[in-house]
Amino acid sequence: MFDLFGIGNACIDIVGNVDDAFLEAWKFPKAICSDLALERANHLEQALPSPRYIPGGCAANTTSVVVALGGRAAFAGRVADDPVGQIFINDMARRGVHYPCTPDAPESAGGSTRVFTMVTQDAERTFASYYGVQIKLCADDIDEEIAAQSRFIYLDGYALNAPGSIGAFLKAIRKTKDKGGRVVFAPNDLSILEKFPANIAQLAQLSDIIMCSTQEAAYMTGSADPKTAAIILRSRHKAGSVSNGAQGVYVFDESGLSHIPCAKPPAPVIDTNGAGDAFAGGFIYGLSHDMGLNKAAALGNLCAAHIITHAGARPVHDYANFPEEVE
Repeated sequence: MFDLFGIGNACIDIVGNVDDAFLEAWKFPKAICSDLALERANHLEQALPSPRYIPGGCAANTTSVVVALGGRAAFAGRVADDPVGQIFINDMARRGVHYPCTPDAPESAGGSTRVFTMVTQDAERTFASYYGVQIKLCADDIDEEIAAQSRFIYLDGYALNAPGSIGAFLKAIRKTKDKGGRVVFAPNDLSILEKFPANIAQLAQLSDIIMCSTQEAAYMTGSADPKTAAIILRSRHKAGSVSNGAQGVYVFDESGLSHIPCAKPPAPVIDTNGAGDAFAGGFIYGLSHDMGLNKAAALGNLCAAHIITHAGARPVHDYANFPEEVE
């Protein structure tokens, strides 16, 4: 049995520290994800100062947190059989995340997916994505047995850039729900909400749990106040969260609404990349292990507090003791 089956982008985060002038020169809106064509992606990779190559992707990061906590997780997403793809595959194997997908040929669709993460001095991160083979994600990439054996599936909104991803999501939803599992949907970026309103509406209706940032929740509800947005979302979904950065997170289910303050980072903040993914991993692990809504959210906040103290969006040490630390 798996605690979580994540479905989303299989990619390498190419991380570099930049200033606001760099973002302005490239016309990247701060804290938003922009799409790249192959030539522009290659130019950006050359221009990014001292880039670091780190396996990423929201759903994949989330599964890595579940495993670090002591859970079992699987992931579906496409890579090519190229150096970038091999970095991703090796990292999943090293962490113990089950990855059943077969890599595409190296020349397929321009190779593996790259997500450029540009970190500014205020620790905010701005993304630019080249999708590569990930654009071919489809229902054939979903292992029905894994979906049926998962307590939760996590649907990464970024994957909707692949036209066939909605079919993959719907296949996984059907198999998981047939066995009593629950569906988590996270848009993960405002651009996804703006580009795919019909798919968002369908997935939101079918999901048991919705996970949003304040910005995403405002778009979905019309309220910029995170508490009000959480109240509105609670009227539509069985459970969910509205994360508000350093101000903590609102979580809700059929029993009520709570505000859970952030955990204190154990070291200076390096960058906020992966904080939302880490929260999702801790939150879902907590729910999978019957910790209750508030403790699950506190666990998510604790995971997020650790992720932001280092570069990269996956754990650098074991989190197995974390469930015992939350109140």
